[in-house]
Amino acid sequence: MYEETILSNNDGKLNVDVIRKTVNSLFQPHEMIEIRIIGETSHPYGQFFTADDIGQISKMIEKHDGKDGIYVTLNPVKNSVDCDTGKLTKDIDIEKRKWLLIDLDPVRPSKTSATNEQIDEAKQRAEEVRNLLQERGFPKPLVGFSGNGIHLLYGVELPNDEDSLRLIGGCLDALAYQFSDERIKIDTIVKNASRVTRFYGTINVKGDIHRRSGILDEPGGITSRESLEQLEKSAPSRYIPMAESGGFNLEKWVKKHFSDNIKKIKTWSGHPFYELQICPFNSEHDRGEAYIGQLDDGKIFAGCHHNSCEWNWKELRKKYEPDAYKKRNRKPNG
Repeated sequence: MYEETILSNNDGKLNVDVIRKTVNSLFQPHEMIEIRIIGETSHPYGQFFTADDIGQISKMIEKHDGKDGIYVTLNPVKNSVDCDTGKLTKDIDIEKRKWLLIDLDPVRPSKTSATNEQIDEAKQRAEEVRNLLQERGFPKPLVGFSGNGIHLLYGVELPNDEDSLRLIGGCLDALAYQFSDERIKIDTIVKNASRVTRFYGTINVKGDIHRRSGILDEPGGITSRESLEQLEKSAPSRYIPMAESGGFNLEKWVKKHFSDNIKKIKTWSGHPFYELQICPFNSEHDRGEAYIGQLDDGKIFAGCHHNSCEWNWKELRKKYEPDAYKKRNRKPNG
């Protein structure tokens, strides 16, 4: 799946065939795109091309490769937009959504490069994400190496509207909730329609190690809206939390019933979030898909990321404490 040679420094001139491969992998020939240059000491500026204008695109990229950050819009730009050089694409300028970008980035200090070990860990996490989404009916993604992290790009066919923004954002929230931790982060701010990404093949000049980015695997189809909606339903904003009374101690309860079944403990909204190695309701879900968490207001939620496995905190507690929600008989007064 991955080409290890991409991790090495590469100061050679960028081949036009690599530029053509990136453009053709992301766009149709007639679609308009913005190539954006972000320099270390200069303001960002963009230039617009049709995706079949490989010659002019190559001239611009070769001029900046290895000197500045080179990016491209993920989604095609409207043909009616003002395309003056220097203009930056806005969300309203996007024609439609073609990609769901999942950006897995090693956690590290600002303006520093990821180590090879961190990149290896990002690769492993990307494989976990890809496996889960494949089980959910997602097609094969385009896999990209940004120079410091791993991108998974899933083809979509969505209009550029508020509903699509909510849907894409929910999908990213759901994946970040399950897969982000103190070492690898899934970026949830890349949900906007005019998002730019690394132009694959160019050198990432951020930090002290300048690696050449690249496409590692080609995409394999369009993600159905149903698959996107099923994933979005597992986002934190869609969880149905259950209130517990009288200072319920979730940590104590989890350790009592799942001390040998905790895969990972993370923090969410200042509260512990537990990944269970094996789902309490389906032992075949044994890769950390089941979870228990708590919100800021103390309400507790739980569930499993598999579409076929629908349960919540109340059902989980009743499984281990059958009488937990039975009404207690009050003693008569006097």
